[in-house]
Order: sequence, then C-alpha cells, then structure tokens
Amino acid sequence: MKKISIFFFLILICACSNSDDTNNSIAPSINPPSWIQGYWLRQVDATTGSVTDLQGIKAFNDDFYFTQLGSGNSMKALIASTVQSGATAVVNEMITDSEYKLNITLNGMSYPQYYFKKSSSTKIQYFDTAGVGGAFFIKQ
Repeated sequence: MKKISIFFFLILICACSNSDDTNNSIAPSINPPSWIQGYWLRQVDATTGSVTDLQGIKAFNDDFYFTQLGSGNSMKALIASTVQSGATAVVNEMITDSEYKLNITLNGMSYPQYYFKKSSSTKIQYFDTAGVGGAFFIKQ
C-alpha cells in the first residue's frame, strides 16, 4: 500500500505545471459595430470615387486594423500580447448607429484615437482626435 501511495504522489508531482505564466488577466475586447465591419479603402477623388490601397481599414466583430499598403497590425493581438507580458491594456469604445470611437491605452501609453462617422452603408469618414473631419473610406 505504501508503494502505491508513493506512486500516486509521484504522478501528482509530475502532473503539476511549472508554468511561468503568472498573469491570469483577461485582455479587454474590441467590438466594432456591424456597420463598420469589412474592408475599407481611402477615397482619393471625391468626384470619381476612386480609392487607393495605401490606407485602409479592416474591422471584424472582435478586431480592428488600420492598414498601410494592405497590411496592418491587429489591435486584438497587440492588446493580448500586452496583457500577456503583464502590462495593462484599456479599451474604450463609443458605439452608436452612425459613430464609432475606439481608444486604446497600452501600459499607460495612449494610441491614436480612431473616430468614424457613417455617411452611408458604403462610405465612412475618419475624424482626428480634435473631431476635425478628414479622409473618407469606401467599403470594398
């Protein structure tokens, strides 16, 4: 009986994890509204409606990208890696039927605020942090 107890004790010790991951924090989520979800390209000519692939936006139900030449960084992945490293991540969103504001703070440093207004189902406008209107983006 003593040998069986020692055997189970050894199994229990071997089964225990020695993980270095001591951070049990959950990363805050991003939840863009359905009207902004999709792929958007910056409008370069208001008369013709032509777009450029130099700047774009990709929004999913749980992630957001601001792209340059078609590629960008996942805000969801950036937040998750920040939290995994033990730093803080704060996501503030303001969502209405026609406006979306996203502000992300990672380890005390604020990223640029993203602020969009829906002009139509295929056109949105980006605003700077002061609320000054800027570029239009066309849904692809």
